[in-house]
Amino acid sequence: MAHLKLAIAMTFVFMSTGVSFAEPTAYEVLASYGFPEGLLPKTVENSGEGYVLDDNGAFELHLERSCRFTIPGSYEVKYDSRIAGTIGSNHLRGLSGIYVHIFYMWWNIDAISVSGDDLSFQVGPFSANFPADNFDENPMCSGGSRGHADH
Repeated sequence: MAHLKLAIAMTFVFMSTGVSFAEPTAYEVLASYGFPEGLLPKTVENSGEGYVLDDNGAFELHLERSCRFTIPGSYEVKYDSRIAGTIGSNHLRGLSGIYVHIFYMWWNIDAISVSGDDLSFQVGPFSANFPADNFDENPMCSGGSRGHADH
């Protein structure tokens, strides 16, 4: 009963002082599922349209523009201005809008999972592991435009 009274009192305090709880950023949501924030570039839209996350983990994320950068290991990566998929604890599946340049072609990254201290990137039947700490910092985009990247 004491906890309920405290909760009610705190609610009135927050309401009367105008304190509000902001929605977590896309970076914070990503981290809450076990991923480093550096999987996303710095260009996630800050407006209320930045991302949508359903209760079942389906998400849609919007960047200010499409984006290119190189990840450790010299792989060039492209993000469309719209990224979608499903997120769960330590996995991103059914991804669209993220591509890697391999063998002179752009390939869709289908899934990313956390495996110990590594991230595993799935591209069709192939996968590659990278140390998760390579993604501690948000990458800076070296190019891109509004809309979809050219594949």
